Amino acid sequence: MYQISPDGGLSILLTDLFDSKTFSIQAMRSVYYKRWGVEVHYRDDKEIAEIETFHSRSSNGVLQEIYASAIMNVISRILMIVAVDPIEGEKSEPQF
Repeated sequence: MYQISPDGGLSILLTDLFDSKTFSIQAMRSVYYKRWGVEVHYRDDKEIAEIETFHSRSSNGVLQEIYASAIMNVISRILMIVAVDPIEGEKSEPQF
């Protein structure tokens, strides 16, 4: 299935859910675009914060690294929101 994405580009969506009575095309599109922000968030964690590369060898150390990454992520997202110029509003888009 293909459609125009929210940013105006052409998107091609692939799925293995073939039962069109249970999974309508419109429902699949809606769920996909609602989930996209979550996928971008995970990509940022994996690529930028290197959440999949652990320095510790113990389970407690790995948990500490995950929590530290989550805390860093929350703080940086808050700073991104604070950094937006109120005059520019949504025109300004800070990057993670």
